[in-house]
Amino acid sequence: MPIRYDDDARTLALSVRDLLEEGAPTGHLVVEIAQTRAARLAAGRAAHVEHQDEQTDRDAAYRAEVRLKHQIAVGDWTVVLHGRADGVTEEDGRTVVEEIKSTALDADQLHGTKLSDWPGYVGQLELYLWILHQAQVDLPVGRLVLVSLLDGSKHVIGVPLDAERTGRFVAARLAEITAARDRRIAWMRWRREAKVPIPHDRWRRGQREISEAVLWGLQIGHQILVEAPTGLGKTAAVLHGVLQYALARDLQVFWATARTTQQDGVERTVARFAAAGLAVRTVVMASREKSCLNTVVACRPDACRFARDYYDKLRERDLVHTLVESRRTSRQDLRTAGTDAEVCPFELSLDASEHVDLVVGDYNYAFDPGVYLRRHFGEDAGRWIVVVDEAHQLVDRAREYGSPRILAADANRAAEFLWADPDYRAFAELAEEIAGLVERTARAADGARRDGAVVCTLPKKELASFVLRLDAVAMDYALLRARRPLAGVGERDPW
Repeated sequence: MPIRYDDDARTLALSVRDLLEEGAPTGHLVVEIAQTRAARLAAGRAAHVEHQDEQTDRDAAYRAEVRLKHQIAVGDWTVVLHGRADGVTEEDGRTVVEEIKSTALDADQLHGTKLSDWPGYVGQLELYLWILHQAQVDLPVGRLVLVSLLDGSKHVIGVPLDAERTGRFVAARLAEITAARDRRIAWMRWRREAKVPIPHDRWRRGQREISEAVLWGLQIGHQILVEAPTGLGKTAAVLHGVLQYALARDLQVFWATARTTQQDGVERTVARFAAAGLAVRTVVMASREKSCLNTVVACRPDACRFARDYYDKLRERDLVHTLVESRRTSRQDLRTAGTDAEVCPFELSLDASEHVDLVVGDYNYAFDPGVYLRRHFGEDAGRWIVVVDEAHQLVDRAREYGSPRILAADANRAAEFLWADPDYRAFAELAEEIAGLVERTARAADGARRDGAVVCTLPKKELASFVLRLDAVAMDYALLRARRPLAGVGERDPW
């Protein structure tokens, strides 16, 4: 659940996890692509519940999922910090708080870890202890319970409370969060008072009508289709109407394009608005691959120095705020800042996009079910206006989104790769089955040819069966890969 602000009452409510993750985070950037989210959550939850059930059976005092809450004043803000401890019990007259986490490490690897290897988990547990201490619970202690998803083994590490240090952390982090909110309030106030100028000396023929039609459509909740000749200035006219509506209502604009040349045109139009007196905060997003400064696109701290300590580097320079406030968020600006600070320009563009008026990016970031920006078009989709540039080009792109491809050659390549290790045999066999389904269907089909390949539609029933089987083994594959990797650092995993 996101942080809940009441700006008029100067109150906010946030969870322990929010406190650790909001503001300026710490640590590395890691983009996980090895497993399905559903499979990982299901496996972790099962291990979590199993441990709680065991504790409840053997300890009458054990309570699972205990809600905690503490109120604190930060300047003129009133903050409610809340959380839910996995387990709480009493031992030898002291309150013990458990935090249960699952891991892909086996027993030997797991028991070789220490407290400093789990900073995120420890931080969460320390905050639970601190909240209890503020509620006059005398010297509570923590217990980090790590459960291996490989073999079920457990490693328990004691976590002491350093109330003074944790209190300083809470105060500093809440000061960051409230300061960021105050900056946002000031930004929103500026936006509401801003006047949107004409980005030319005078309206061109038809531009005023387009701007007024766009504004009217937004006001009554209609979608607007604009068609006009090349050279009329549609981009400027549409942006004029959209900005009038968005700035006055605390909304942001995503300008979706099919090509980079369209993005260049929007940037030039934004520059005209700035010359006319309205400096619109804008981020133009390049793809992860085009933004990458590393030798390979591998967003892990062990493979990329631009991912290593990413959040700490942002914090040290207050980089996002500095770039946004100075309006230095073009593709080249972000690339330069990424090079200077050794941070990923693509992730920097994502972080900056939360604090700007206009985001310009590819259709994929708004519409592709696999890669759309969940931070914008998930729970917060209602605060965005989406402009689809050259909308006729979205039709073919949308067909691609709804028509994923499976190539027999890719499946066979994955099978060959996996047969290299006997432990991967089950996955190699599944890859061969998928290749066989594609090849059988292609032979039986009288389909069209594209680039020398037969194009055919796979049987829905068999395809659905493979989807279920793949999801069922996704977690097993991720765990095996963590223990016995076949691909080298930065290499693409054919599976």
